[in-house]
Amino acid sequence: MLSSMTRIVVFILLAGCCLFAQGQTRSYLGVRAGAQVSSAYIAHTALQINMDVGFVETAHAGIVFKHFNFRSQNPKALQAGFQSGINYIQRGWTQTFQPDRELAVYQTKLGYLEVPIEAILYWGQKRTKMYLTMGLYYERLLADQSKNRPTDEQIADLVEDFFEYDPGRGDRKNGYGGRFAFGAFTDLPFGTVQLELFTSISFSGLFEFTNRTTDIPDQSNLYSIGLSVAYMLRFGEMEF
Repeated sequence: MLSSMTRIVVFILLAGCCLFAQGQTRSYLGVRAGAQVSSAYIAHTALQINMDVGFVETAHAGIVFKHFNFRSQNPKALQAGFQSGINYIQRGWTQTFQPDRELAVYQTKLGYLEVPIEAILYWGQKRTKMYLTMGLYYERLLADQSKNRPTDEQIADLVEDFFEYDPGRGDRKNGYGGRFAFGAFTDLPFGTVQLELFTSISFSGLFEFTNRTTDIPDQSNLYSIGLSVAYMLRFGEMEF
């Protein structure tokens, strides 16, 4: 069931082992965790969708891997590297209804196993480096939960539209998207500490629709903005 995700994870582990084996390189491996706010862009090409969608607070945790195997002799030049990892990350959204309905804010959280693959541009001397990353991620849905869902009778009486993740409809478990980040990491005697601000957006839609003549939104993209903290061990002999 997780064959595609398994192949990606195995590839990253094998690539990491090969990179560690090289001489003049610098690699980092560690754990990271943090929090983010997440929401969804839900729309239909042909129909107007009436939903008051908001942000939900979510969290993430996982393993981070960074690798550098070349450094320019020009101290002012941007340097390049590679970053990947394996994360458990929650995405989701909220929906608010008209006050006269006296309905609580609906909330959904979707838990994904995420594998990002990113290019790094970094600068800085000695212990502290600032960096930017840009890349893609692949994800597999592992869990979904909702809170304050209206009853079927209340949904039928709503003025607003209401859409939720529905595996029975064939909504997608696999997804992919883009990830961008800005951060800094510092080498200390006991390891390396990293702080990262990131944003991500899914390019694949969450809802499955057969064609655009149905009322199911054909645009359902999840996006997040968050902060991550990492502790890493460093390997390699490259002057960094």
